[in-house]
Amino acid sequence: PSFESSSSDGVLEVVVQSTGSISSQFSASVGNCTAAVAPVLEQQATLSAGAVQAFRFSVHVESKQALQNRCVVVLKNGLGVVVDSKAISFQTTATATTTGNQGSSSGTSVISGSGGSSISTSGCSGCAFWNPVCMIL
Repeated sequence: PSFESSSSDGVLEVVVQSTGSISSQFSASVGNCTAAVAPVLEQQATLSAGAVQAFRFSVHVESKQALQNRCVVVLKNGLGVVVDSKAISFQTTATATTTGNQGSSSGTSVISGSGGSSISTSGCSGCAFWNPVCMIL
């Protein structure tokens, strides 16, 4: 399935099974990706003989365009020797953006606090630089 570019919704799950007869350490990495794919951290796990392990990687695409992306998943043993690799591809959709109302239409907003007090931000354009109310707003 695809996910939206520039979102944090991308998850790559890599499932491996140990074929050895003893417990061994493995590392899984995602690399050699197309340019828009942000670097992905390597993960490690110790697998018992015949055990299955799912590595879950967060994938972020640094583009707002719909793209066809590619990476290579590499599995290494505890000595750092590549024992398997697989090229993968995935689709990202264009980032949906809107330019809706970004504030009040009059240019004046009022922030109400407890005790019935309020601060109006409409008059701060001419405030002196030392006025802490205007510095915050």
